[in-house]
Amino acid sequence: MKFSKWATALATVALFSSVGATSVNAMSTYNQKQAAVTSIPQVRVVQNPNITRSLPTYSFGKYQLNNAGNLNHIKVSGGATNVSFTTHAFLMTSQGSPQSGVLVGKYLYAMYNQNRSESDNDANDYIVRYDMSKLQNHVFPTDAIKVGPTFRGGHGQSLSYNPKTKQLWYLNIARGSATSASAELVSQKTLKPTNRVQFKFSTNGSSIDNNLTFDKYGRAYTYVKSGGGSVPQGAYKIYRGTISTKGVHFTLMRSAIRHAAGAIPQGFSYNPKNNRLYFISDGSIVSAPAGKLNNLSKSDVKYIHADTNREFEGMIFNKSGKGYLITLRPDEIMTMKGSF
Repeated sequence: MKFSKWATALATVALFSSVGATSVNAMSTYNQKQAAVTSIPQVRVVQNPNITRSLPTYSFGKYQLNNAGNLNHIKVSGGATNVSFTTHAFLMTSQGSPQSGVLVGKYLYAMYNQNRSESDNDANDYIVRYDMSKLQNHVFPTDAIKVGPTFRGGHGQSLSYNPKTKQLWYLNIARGSATSASAELVSQKTLKPTNRVQFKFSTNGSSIDNNLTFDKYGRAYTYVKSGGGSVPQGAYKIYRGTISTKGVHFTLMRSAIRHAAGAIPQGFSYNPKNNRLYFISDGSIVSAPAGKLNNLSKSDVKYIHADTNREFEGMIFNKSGKGYLITLRPDEIMTMKGSF
């Protein structure tokens, strides 16, 4: 792996910033007595084509070399082939990697996990705020980067923004599915969690995974890959509900998507322009209309297979529907061309 002078400079910024100052997760906590999901309706499975991509052997892209414009390009060969991705900005490369991100005005908030472990029980998470308006030749100068303190945030792949309440939230359940979790509110000023709602996901053993997004109406969404039963193993079960400091509530949608994008759910996103949800996996993404989750048809479900084995971590859309992709090796945010 090659590191440029730019990467070294950013590493220095991170090393001597507040990342080294660990938070004890002192926050206001609400212990929710009622399960987040209180009823389980009958679910109809949409038989989309079997496009599920197996777990890749991860590959590397080009690293930024001395601000020379060494950019990455990713083409799509399956599904919506009008889609492609090109480097928009290289991100901080030291002390872990970004697991999720959101755009709020001119700021990109990216949540990092330092150890990339499965348990993620230590204080290994932190949030970096990038000022997108200060981007220079695909690089963020040091005065465009604010690094927050570390805290126990789980795996960090669910940082999301509610445009109605203007709040940042993430789910803290570590990596993988769990019946219990907490939803945590993040201060956009201090870049650390201030409020926590601890909850049990369901009363029947259904589990929650580390996926979260909000639509333009402020409704929260999460999804899991089914473990079997009435919904076939590997299918996407989708939940819609609300998250606030007063509680977490979800309803299981009546449509499930039979074939997932890939082996591991890496993120969840929403495009306010076309009102569609995006289920992100490595090198493969599935999308579906948020307004038809109780009555999806096969033709509603779209997908892309990208010509890459790089690790995908999340998608971001601004108010006008412009899309971005967060990828690793190197850590960067890429501009999406086309739509699906």
